[in-house]
Amino acid sequence: MGQTLKLFFQQKTTLVGLITMLFFQLVFAVVWMNGYDNVTGRMDQLHIGVVSADQGAGKEIAKNLQTSLPFEMETPANLEAAKAQLNARDLQAVIYIPADFSATLQKQGEKAKIEVLVNESNPAMVKTVGQQVLGEVTKNVNHVATQNGIVAALSQMRVPAVQAQGIAAGVTDRVEGTYTALNPISNFSLQMVPMMVVLASYVGSMLLSMQLTVTATIITSRTNRWQRFLARQIINAGAAVGIGLIATGILYLFDVEPVAGFLELSGFLILTLFSFLAFAQMFLFLFGQAGMLFNIIALSLQLATSGTMLPRELLSDLFYNVGNFLPATYAVLGNMNLLFGGTGTGGAVAGLLWITLAAYGVTLIGVLIYKDKKVVGAHE
Repeated sequence: MGQTLKLFFQQKTTLVGLITMLFFQLVFAVVWMNGYDNVTGRMDQLHIGVVSADQGAGKEIAKNLQTSLPFEMETPANLEAAKAQLNARDLQAVIYIPADFSATLQKQGEKAKIEVLVNESNPAMVKTVGQQVLGEVTKNVNHVATQNGIVAALSQMRVPAVQAQGIAAGVTDRVEGTYTALNPISNFSLQMVPMMVVLASYVGSMLLSMQLTVTATIITSRTNRWQRFLARQIINAGAAVGIGLIATGILYLFDVEPVAGFLELSGFLILTLFSFLAFAQMFLFLFGQAGMLFNIIALSLQLATSGTMLPRELLSDLFYNVGNFLPATYAVLGNMNLLFGGTGTGGAVAGLLWITLAAYGVTLIGVLIYKDKKVVGAHE
């Protein structure tokens, strides 16, 4: 076995695979942790336009919005100019108050409308911001309109103006919402860590497995299939331990402060990497280099179904069930728990272990099918 390992490490392809796997962890951490750092703290840099075609109450509301909303506020000349800026992506959203706003507001039983326009040919967050702006504007305008209506009614009853305003404020400000976050995350870049870990780890595992397959092809004539299989597992285990420890250290370098300790987090990352390696090599043992096509499919499925991009509860039944058989689902759950807090880490560990065992069972089938005398080298 020692000789087989020596043959593996004598080939540049093995070293390239190991370096690439580590390189992905480092590059993703440097780019993502810096690129997404304090994104939510820069929300005030978004450009929001306000256009009022109404010269009465709408005009006053537009002025108030320009000073009250926490964005870079702009005032396009008219709606068409605002739409042009939206399409050019110079504005992320436009608040439009129609010409009949004041008149409609005074009619009993009718609702005045304020429109928020968003160009959805933009990053997904722009749509979310537009919906938040609509909710905030509607709430504020309803608050003001209700207060003004109460003040007007009380004035007709000859209640002094100051007293009327006090009564109106007391009526409209009776309920206050409070947002409480369990396991709060202070920086948007931290929210991206589970996705970053999954993407960097699985892509790195794919590439290492591919390079080891190339190496196994080269040394076929000097070793047997079981020697090559066992040597690859030793290399996989060593890579998982070494890169798992380094990856955990990289997270600490970027001021990620997990709720779990270093040993817990690194232990889970080691298990994640080993599970990914077992899963990625399975396709290569079955199909040779063509197995990379299945790995690409597996990568796409795992990004879609793991719960790192959106809650798994929003997936269709088919994709939800597929995700139950993929290692990234449990990697994301465990990483979220260990990084930010939560329960279910034991279940995530169990899920990774079962998938790893199943992957090894399939891999052994590939080893048994492709005997040395029938292998040209592409089925390792």
